[in-house]
Amino acid sequence: MIDLANRAHWLCGFSLLVTLSLISGCDSQATNISVSNMQLGEQLWGIQKQSTSSFIREAKVLESEIAALCEVKTHEALAGSQTQWVKTIKAWQSVAGANYGNEAAMSLSWQIQFYPDKKNTIGRQIGKLLKSDKDMSALSLENQSVAVQGLGALEWLLFDGMQKGESKIDILVSRCPLTQAISSHLVFSSELMASAWQDNLWKGAAKEQRERDALNILASQLDSAIKTLSLPMGKPGYPKPYQAQAWRSGQSLALLRERIEALQARYIGSVDGVLREQGREALADRLVKHWSFALESVPNGDAIKPYLSEPAEYRKLITLSNNLEYIKIALADEVAAALGMVVGFNSTDGD
Repeated sequence: MIDLANRAHWLCGFSLLVTLSLISGCDSQATNISVSNMQLGEQLWGIQKQSTSSFIREAKVLESEIAALCEVKTHEALAGSQTQWVKTIKAWQSVAGANYGNEAAMSLSWQIQFYPDKKNTIGRQIGKLLKSDKDMSALSLENQSVAVQGLGALEWLLFDGMQKGESKIDILVSRCPLTQAISSHLVFSSELMASAWQDNLWKGAAKEQRERDALNILASQLDSAIKTLSLPMGKPGYPKPYQAQAWRSGQSLALLRERIEALQARYIGSVDGVLREQGREALADRLVKHWSFALESVPNGDAIKPYLSEPAEYRKLITLSNNLEYIKIALADEVAAALGMVVGFNSTDGD
């Protein structure tokens, strides 16, 4: 758990919170600076800009890795592209579900990650494209389903059926044109996402509006995180492993862990300071503690599937779910009430 006396100093080391550049350095005086004393609107905007910038960087590296892969067509290059895909979707976790209030960004989220994919739309659409004789390019993808434009499509192309030894290279040859086109389109979409956040939506906004949006963005992102857990969990005895985020690459838990870390950072960088400014230190302290509980309760490993079949392992997911639901209820009931507002957990699928 974070030592609250050193909370601001801790924030100086957290890369997500670029907005702390508003503070002149992370020196010994940082512990005397309350997050709530800074402009909340600038903080919210800064978090969005830092998150989208990080995602763009990883998406561009992925595009380069895939271009190199399709040139040399080796197992080593394939492994490098798969590793970079994981880095890219991890960078997306701080953006996913956090675009509340920005319609352009929310719309782009579908292009970047088509999730949930309850009917295997990605697999079916990619299969059709691979069988067609169309000349695939990043531009031509604009006229295709959003299911084949982003991270999920690249996961299918880089991971699905790639456990077959030497046949990997043969599979790769047929997939390369489409894989390169989608990786380029992903960079294009990531740049559009950054453009959607180019302007500070909270510049000139009333204090109440900034506080309301800070809470709603946090609630929306938490709701999207819970969905990535609840969908594959299904009901006890009836799990749905193929409803998990990134199940083909075996990264479902790793991504949820990344998402919770981003949520924890967002809470500390926004709502926590607002609560303390309102004199609700006890509530703020309790939420800091429970964010840590949630993060610590993510089971070991990267894949969720091993935890879905055995009752003892499944209970670990229930514990994680309960910890996240506790925070969800606290935000909707206690934090919203403290700030005089109502929070609705009904974020759009795919955002």
